[in-house]
Formats: sequence, C-alpha cells, structure tokens
Amino acid sequence: MKQRILLFLLVLLSTLTASAYDAEIDGIYYNLNASTMEAEVVSPGSTRYTGSVKIPESITYEDVTYSVTSIGDRAFRNCSDLTSVIIPNSVTEIRSGTFQGCTSLTSITIPDGVMSIGNSSFYGCFSLELVIIGNNVTSIGKHAFDNCQSLKSVTIGKSVTSIGESAFALCFSLTSMTIGNSVTSIGERAFQMCEGLKDVYCYAESIPTTDEHTFDGAALPSATLHVPASSLETYKATSPWSGFSTIIALTDEEMPVKGINSKDVVIEKVYNLSGRQLRQGRKGVNILRYGNGKARKVLVK
Repeated sequence: MKQRILLFLLVLLSTLTASAYDAEIDGIYYNLNASTMEAEVVSPGSTRYTGSVKIPESITYEDVTYSVTSIGDRAFRNCSDLTSVIIPNSVTEIRSGTFQGCTSLTSITIPDGVMSIGNSSFYGCFSLELVIIGNNVTSIGKHAFDNCQSLKSVTIGKSVTSIGESAFALCFSLTSMTIGNSVTSIGERAFQMCEGLKDVYCYAESIPTTDEHTFDGAALPSATLHVPASSLETYKATSPWSGFSTIIALTDEEMPVKGINSKDVVIEKVYNLSGRQLRQGRKGVNILRYGNGKARKVLVK
C-alpha cells in the first residue's frame, strides 16, 4: 500500500513539474496562450538562467507563431549568474519579482513597449548600476528597485505617473535621479536611505503627491533639487521637497546637458564611444541619445 502511495506521489510530482511551462526554445521557457497567440517567459523551475539572455520578439512552436508579450512572476528570480538580459519591444509587462535576486545583473534597459514594472521586479539586484526606463512605462511597482545597492543613475521615462512605495529604497549609491514631467504620485519611502543622492531633476510642473517619509534617510541636506522655474517657489514651500539643501530652477542651458527638456523625456538609443548602438547600457562610457536630438554621456563603473 505504501509503495502505491509513493508511486502515486511521484507521478503527481512529475506531472506538476512537466506542466510548469509549455515550451522551451533556445534555452528560454515559455507559457503559451493559444487564444491570443501570445507567449510569456517563465521560470525553468529547478534550473536557473545564466550568462546573457536575449528574449526574442516572437517564437514559433509546433508551426504556430506567438508574440512574446510578458515576463512572468519570478521568471528570473535568484538567477545569480545572469549577467545581462535583452528585452524586446514586444514585451508590455514585467511582472512581480521577475529579476529579484539577480545579483550579477549590471544594467537594464526597459524598452518602450513595456507599460508596467511589477512589485519587487528588480529587488536585491546588488550589481545593477544603470537603469533606463522606457517612455511607455506608466507605473513602477512597490520595491521595484529596492536594495539595488550599486545603482548610480536612473532615468524615468515621460509616461510614468506613479512611483511605488520603497521603489528605490536602500539604493545607497544612487547619485542622480531624473523624474519625468508626468509623475503625479511617489510612494512612501520611495527613496529611503539614498545616502549618495546629489542631484534630483524633477520635470513635473505640478508637484507630485508624496508621503512625508518619501526621502527618509536620503542625503537631502547635501543634495540639489532641479525643478521647472514656474514651480520653484512651490517646491521650496512643500514638504518633503523643501528638505533639499538647494532648490534651483532648470535652465535652458542645463536641459541639453541633461539631455531632456520639460516636455520631452525620451531616451531613444544607447551607443558606445565607437558609435555602435547598444541594446542596453554597459560598463564604461555610454552615450544616451534623446528624442529631442540632444545627447549626453553616462559613466557606468
């Protein structure tokens, strides 16, 4: 009797394991939706993705073509040997915990196709230094980049309206943050303990709704807040923004240096110093080209 029960459990376990994904193509695992003809990247189960992974825009499985539109919950979670990921424009959603604990990932470009970044999606990516968030992302989830201790620079695209609770908390190395003009709300402790913060460029003319603890432990006493001239006095009088030691107006001369203007926060392409276009930022000097024709260099150490 015991042997029959054990056999039943083994069969059940193998069935559950087999149903964890629908297809494996070139080392990437997918769930397939036959009704929408869409594919979602999923976790391979007990194994882990390693090295460089390039997600295709579409796959063909059993003579049927599917568009790759999402990266599933925890798909790359704890893939500690994952060094880079190229995400195609066909992907519209990065779900919760997708890259959580990918401790060797150094940079990531969220393409313009992506519309939402889920909760804890990059939590604990200790080596992540550069993040470029595409221009169709509308929301950044809670704890999305929490505890990314090496993160130095973040540019948030023009369509983001909300930044979730603790989204960039414990990013001790973050020195520069660019917030687009569409942001209307920033969650509690979103930038908690950003001890290295030097410059925040906020292009929102209407001050985003913020909690009093949004910048808890951040280096506001030594940081500079750059805001539209039309809103300068309002920022100075509104907590927690008023906690910045220096609050100054963005100037026409400064905007090209930062590669953006108050109406157009668009990163179109990334290049190396040789002029070769990159799919995502890499260590060394990267050249960011913006939709307004401006460009600037970013050093990723």
